[in-house]
Amino acid sequence: MDGGRQVWCGRDGAVGLRPVDTDWSLGCTTRAPDVAQWWAEQPFSVLVATGYGVDCAELPSPFGRSMLNPLRAAGVRLPIMLTPVNTVVLFIQSVRWPRPALTALSLRSTGNWIPVPPTEQGNCSSGGYRWLVAPGSVDWQLPDLSSVTHVIESATGR
Repeated sequence: MDGGRQVWCGRDGAVGLRPVDTDWSLGCTTRAPDVAQWWAEQPFSVLVATGYGVDCAELPSPFGRSMLNPLRAAGVRLPIMLTPVNTVVLFIQSVRWPRPALTALSLRSTGNWIPVPPTEQGNCSSGGYRWLVAPGSVDWQLPDLSSVTHVIESATGR
């Protein structure tokens, strides 16, 4: 219980949000009718499997917030999310090998997942996940990682 409401963070014994199915990679789908049926039966948090077309670059805030204007100015349009632990998540195309050396960001890719709005994190005082730039506002387009890192490196003089 959190503040009088019941909060569940995935499967029994999970710390933080985790997929319900221990073998989640076999059950994930992009088929909207399947997701709608699952949601109708029992609404869970929304988790996006990374490494299957979508990866995420996570930046500490306020550094991540300071990159919003340089990304916009460079014409790099992408969905951007704020997490309950105050990190900024940039949604990008899945990265193929070889992976670049990254200093300013943490990359979530194959074998991982990330919660997305309207997911709440019950054990965080800052609430849930929220969009800073919603996917629909950028026509659901994802840039590649090199476009994002180029802007970050240029903005920070690295």
